[in-house]
Amino acid sequence: MHRIAVITSHIVSAMDSTPDCVTRWENPFTLDTDTSVLTSKPTVSQLQIPVKPLHEVVMRHWHRWVNKIMFIDASTEESLTFGEARRETELLATALAQNGVSKGDIIATITPNCVQFQPLVWAASMLGAIISPCNAIYNGAEFAIQLTDSNAKYIFHHSKLFDVVDESIRLYKGRIESRWVFDGTGKNTYRGLIESTTGKVHIPQVTINPLTDFLLLPYSSGTTGLPKGTCLTHYSMVSNLIQFSSGLNYRFTEDDVNISILPLFHIYGNQCVGNQGAFRGAKTILLPAFNPTLFLSSIEKYKPTYLSLVPPIVLFLAKHPAVSKVDFSSVKVVGSGAAPMTQELEDEFNARFPHIFLTQGFGMTETSAVTHVIPYNRTKAGSCGVLVPGMECKIIDPATGKAKGAGKSNAGEMCVKGPNLMARYLNNETATKNTIDEEGWLHTGDVGYYDEEGYFYMIDRIKELIKVKGFQVAPAELEGLLLSHPGVADVGVIPIPDARAGELPRAYIVRKENSDVSEKDIYDFIATRVAAYKKLDGGVRFVSSVPKAASGKILRRVLRDEAAKENSKPK
Repeated sequence: MHRIAVITSHIVSAMDSTPDCVTRWENPFTLDTDTSVLTSKPTVSQLQIPVKPLHEVVMRHWHRWVNKIMFIDASTEESLTFGEARRETELLATALAQNGVSKGDIIATITPNCVQFQPLVWAASMLGAIISPCNAIYNGAEFAIQLTDSNAKYIFHHSKLFDVVDESIRLYKGRIESRWVFDGTGKNTYRGLIESTTGKVHIPQVTINPLTDFLLLPYSSGTTGLPKGTCLTHYSMVSNLIQFSSGLNYRFTEDDVNISILPLFHIYGNQCVGNQGAFRGAKTILLPAFNPTLFLSSIEKYKPTYLSLVPPIVLFLAKHPAVSKVDFSSVKVVGSGAAPMTQELEDEFNARFPHIFLTQGFGMTETSAVTHVIPYNRTKAGSCGVLVPGMECKIIDPATGKAKGAGKSNAGEMCVKGPNLMARYLNNETATKNTIDEEGWLHTGDVGYYDEEGYFYMIDRIKELIKVKGFQVAPAELEGLLLSHPGVADVGVIPIPDARAGELPRAYIVRKENSDVSEKDIYDFIATRVAAYKKLDGGVRFVSSVPKAASGKILRRVLRDEAAKENSKPK
């Protein structure tokens, strides 16, 4: 008989047919010592994940909170109650259908956080349409790439991004049927669409298969290459909503107030803030961007119980002197994600705020957000947490694919499997096969290990992505742009560690013969063509050659080793 080490947990209660799942967490996983596969508890079948469109699950208890505020825009003080959100969602779906939006149509969005964003997602859910959110700081050329790959037919954007959208449409190879503005009034606005219905809800009947129909199409670089459309179904998003609301991590209640700087166009913000807060009845204070004054004044004004942040903002809280003048007594939890947090930062934060539980997790766009979380009040230093319910995970040797056991000495690539995985990459079968293998395991490209209690630790990564303040930067994108410069013969781009941003891009340049291109020339060339976080703030270095394998692949590890040697030299 095979020896199987079993650690169990219990489902204590559920609210209804769409359960709140785990109300008490005890032990995280079952370990099959033959296969070295960890299976989280409870299992998918025990979670009873509803096979329903996302909006039906998110809205299931809104009748309880009709007059309660769901969202507030901290910069404008515009607010939306749960009752208003339902009404606006239904009227918006009605108006979109009247304007030609139908099942399968792509609606591209580009906007900072606003209270209208999530109702658009839920309205699209009602119609079987698909939202493709774009980073709000993209320029027109970057947005046009996403429009072209997704074949978008409609656009919603913020009024301050008119010029960006105008440029993207000029560059777009397809046709935009209509565009609307999230803010303001008038015919071609969110408000104008709602008013055009004269208050009459008429949503066409649409057959939606949650298991196969997509709802969200965010763009991710995965483990390598240029950004790719990540096809997330209703079921994958609902699954992660249930997994994240399992009671394993800190779970929002209707008494919670969450201040979030996380962008709703990012999977972390969209799922863990926008959908999760609405699902659980919490009040969410949205910041369109991080502004220290607005952020701190919002803490004083709204008395939050939870802060949804990223490591650079945790660093701000741990170090900035202005923070000591603000009352943080209402805050119970700070959740950080999108990028890893160092042990040093954890220690500094905990020393300054001993009463606040600092938690982090792990996830990807390709997993509809979260795969690992720190159990509430059970943190382990340096860990990104344990598996959320309904997940399987294994650590493999990247060279052989063989699964490895527990312990730091068995570090390898982390692979995950669960109901929350993406269906595929849009228009990219090769990238899909390289990411999800024939057995259904998603290869994360992250190197880590787990201990005997099922806690995971990330120590490196195979994938090439550069994470700047939680945003993905694909080296291949910057390399492609740099190779178009008349003075550049070859180039390699790598991440450089940075205390505030996490990482910054650095370019290693081989000049063309007789070229005198300078560091400033290279920096400015990139700065005018990309969003601010993709700039070469990690520096530019000129080299005689870029190290490559026999296959021609850039040996980024060699460049990273060179960068580490440079940083270790006395200054």
